Amino acid sequence: MNPESGKIFVGGLPQQVTSSILLEYFLQYGVILDAIVMYDNISGRSRGFGFVTFKDPSVVDLVQICSPHILLGKVVDCKRASPRDTIPPINMNIYTNKAISSEINKDVNSTTENEMNDKLSKTSSKVFVGGLPDLSLEEFKIYFQRFGCIKDAVLITDKHNGRPRGFGFVTFENSDAVANVTKHYNNHFLKGKWVECKRALPREGIPIVSTLCK
Repeated sequence: MNPESGKIFVGGLPQQVTSSILLEYFLQYGVILDAIVMYDNISGRSRGFGFVTFKDPSVVDLVQICSPHILLGKVVDCKRASPRDTIPPINMNIYTNKAISSEINKDVNSTTENEMNDKLSKTSSKVFVGGLPDLSLEEFKIYFQRFGCIKDAVLITDKHNGRPRGFGFVTFENSDAVANVTKHYNNHFLKGKWVECKRALPREGIPIVSTLCK
């Protein structure tokens, strides 16, 4: 299997984001082969983008489903990387010995698609919860019941070994409950651990690729 198929482009990175921060954030979605932030070879400053390569290419779809992604308080752009001609060596902060042989995906979302995603995000009744500690589905549900009536709740597990992957989804009866959850972004703690809660953006035609424990 071509490892390039599991690669995402991450753009709009704050200057302070390093490869280690990039790695730590995206580990919640699956096993990572490498994570790099690209740097200018003259100034040494971050070029504002990087790449993350997952072992399981299907995780790329999951990352897109779970947008928006926020690093150091800034929304970053995550999309599947497109293989291009080999780029010349540049200074980079890298978490792999592998050379980078694909360029930044230069295609940008159209205004129409962005507008559609904005509308979907505002009406979505599903919340993504990342950075979960070891807990049961019942404990997961009990915590979020305080924000509104729950239609469904799932904890995502590895499809090979059945182990928790550290994140899940809660679907409420209406989007108002989601707004109630997200406005308390910094105050969600499960078993003493802060968890990230954000509105999940539904995308038609993208299957959930991991096992769902209901």
